[in-house]
Amino acid sequence: MGLLPHPRAGALPPPCTPGARPRPKERGFSLASKAQGNREMAQALASVPAVRKAAEQQIMPPVENPDGTMTHTILLGYHQGQIDLMQFFPDKTIVHPGDTVTWKLSETNDAPHTVTFLNGEPAPGLFVAVPQPSGPPLLYVDPGTLYPSPFPPQPGTELTRSGIYNSGLMVPPPDNGYTLVIGDMKPGPEPYLCLLHDESGMVGTLIVLPK
Repeated sequence: MGLLPHPRAGALPPPCTPGARPRPKERGFSLASKAQGNREMAQALASVPAVRKAAEQQIMPPVENPDGTMTHTILLGYHQGQIDLMQFFPDKTIVHPGDTVTWKLSETNDAPHTVTFLNGEPAPGLFVAVPQPSGPPLLYVDPGTLYPSPFPPQPGTELTRSGIYNSGLMVPPPDNGYTLVIGDMKPGPEPYLCLLHDESGMVGTLIVLPK
């Protein structure tokens, strides 16, 4: 599970000129602010189990379709108070060929995410640096992360175990989400991740069972 506590404004000490030492008054203020920040961080971390429970309560059960297949909904992220949970809800989903899976930003989520199946391919970068005639380079979001793949997205796109499937950048507020149909895949786990927050633990797995 990935979580990012929100820092409290003013919790960090004011910046000092390199090589300068803060005056006694400034030093005392800095220590008090740091202590306050540490207390608030501890309180935020202590609230994580309750926030996680609230996030899990939003998980929607699968819906059976007229043809006997199922439609699954997976929610991305959850925000409450000072806590951002960087996670898929649920992070493990049992599916069968023919099922439909839709990923949506949760109503409380306030961070961008992606839904990305790499299938053994290298992950696209987050940024591309474009040199300029003068000054530092400009940074752009890598098109492989920013845009859906395959592009353009098509309704009913079937997920296989070959090639990259990427939602592109999903930005709040919530929209219609990203939908894939489980193709004729061999049974077994099919992992996916958020390209922005995988290092914070935002990874998920579709567990494909025989039809």
